[in-house]
Amino acid sequence: NVPTIDIFNIKDEIANKQITTLQKNAKDFGVHIFDMGSDEQGIVHMVGPETGLTQPGKTIVCGDSHTATHGAFGAIAFGIGTSEVEHVFATQTLWQTKPKNLKIEINGKLPTGVYAKDIILYLINQYGVDFGTG
Repeated sequence: NVPTIDIFNIKDEIANKQITTLQKNAKDFGVHIFDMGSDEQGIVHMVGPETGLTQPGKTIVCGDSHTATHGAFGAIAFGIGTSEVEHVFATQTLWQTKPKNLKIEINGKLPTGVYAKDIILYLINQYGVDFGTG
């Protein structure tokens, strides 16, 4: 809910409360915040890797569907909903159910010009997008 215009005069009461609460909590608990107006602020999926906060083996959660992109750096990353964000802040834990397993074996040699992406797109075409949910 961070405004893109006039960040120092937030008119939306809920957004203003969220931002001021986050700022206060960060200060009270000594958490570095990439605050509005800071040269470091930006989109979490850029700031994390650029600052070195995104690292292999770390668990990262954020209320955004692009959070999983941190997996490219070896982090375990989940996009979570608003109530889950609240839970993570309150408990420093993330409730996860064990995911279903799905094993696919591709045998033989791929022809020249055929790549892993081609295989997965073929499987999705044959079995549908829900096929990948296990």
